[in-house]
Amino acid sequence: MSMLDSENRNSESGNRLSQRIFPVIIPLYVLFFILFSGILTSSTAFWALMSGGIFTITMMCFLFDARQLVLLQLDIRSDTFRKILVGVGMALILYGIFYIGGVLSRQVFPQSSFLIDSIYDLRRDSSPVVLFLILIFVIGPGEELSWRAYVQRHLGSQLKPRYALLISIFLYTFAHIPSGNPMLILAAFVCGLIWGLMYHFFGSVLINIVSHACWDVMVFVLFPL
Repeated sequence: MSMLDSENRNSESGNRLSQRIFPVIIPLYVLFFILFSGILTSSTAFWALMSGGIFTITMMCFLFDARQLVLLQLDIRSDTFRKILVGVGMALILYGIFYIGGVLSRQVFPQSSFLIDSIYDLRRDSSPVVLFLILIFVIGPGEELSWRAYVQRHLGSQLKPRYALLISIFLYTFAHIPSGNPMLILAAFVCGLIWGLMYHFFGSVLINIVSHACWDVMVFVLFPL
């Protein structure tokens, strides 16, 4: 194979990846910019847009790649109970990491308390029951189906898995930059790292969905940090 043929194949591969990734990444970044840039003035508007936006983008993932639904169905049908247990276990581990991190950050950096509390301002005026339901059934599953099962999977189809993992962590973390909140950005990095590694090693979006949804509910509804 000539060098020109190799370059052409690389170019075609890059074009296919761009055509797959950009139609999902761009809406995700627009959504996260609106959510975290301070444009919205009420927690009700935040959660309504978050749940509606994530649901819409999740449906776009299924539309752009028919295999996504097939892979999800196969994943759910195979060793389901074990995957649920692993997902719950990983959610508990991640919560423990954040609990310890929250205690240490408040002791070492007292100003971090204000930054953490500002994240919880997103809960004000929101019904705990409604918040529980949208986190469990919409936001947790939708984020994993978008960020990991779609973005990270398609990156991995064209790049070495470790590069796909690193890029997906960067993309997920960078999407939270508009918040201007170092604690939220750090939290996004840690979550992106853990969930990215889980998808990288387990290859099961069901495990990720259970972990993400359970962690969301623990952090925002049941056991706030």
